[in-house]
Amino acid sequence: MLMAMALWSGLDSHAEEINWDKLVASVIEVESHGEPSLVSPKGAIGLMQITPIVLKEFNDTPHQDGYAVGKHEKCRGLKSIQIYDKDYPLNSIVQLPCYEPQLYIPWVNKFIGTWYLRRLHEKYNCDTLEKILMAWNWGIGNCRKHNFDLKSAPSETKNFVKKVLAIYAQN
Repeated sequence: MLMAMALWSGLDSHAEEINWDKLVASVIEVESHGEPSLVSPKGAIGLMQITPIVLKEFNDTPHQDGYAVGKHEKCRGLKSIQIYDKDYPLNSIVQLPCYEPQLYIPWVNKFIGTWYLRRLHEKYNCDTLEKILMAWNWGIGNCRKHNFDLKSAPSETKNFVKKVLAIYAQN
């Protein structure tokens, strides 16, 4: 897991226990099959298929000392986030704001994707893998509008959730 991500706290003790490394690997497998240069017809980019909306939310969120903080806290004016990940180069840095071309860099894409999965869980109260994956694929607004009912989701979302959960269960 990205060490910067490990600094996040505040998970609900009643929430489903999530193995974030397995979840990220499962999402990458379904989204891009590990192809960092993949671009979807809807403009999602890279390993985790980061959308322009997620990139904007990442850039609009104050960051402090390598992890995201709530909007109620003041940003300390960081210009970059240091990443400590055994799978990527030492002293990897995500420049802030992050621009679309950076999403083709695997560790940047993975960092932002992991940040967003955790954000769905923590900020938007997606307390199960199914809810996190629905919100990742269909959008938090659509999920809330349909009360996180997977039966109401489009077939693309249903298939995405099913595939990711199957890979997650295998690992």
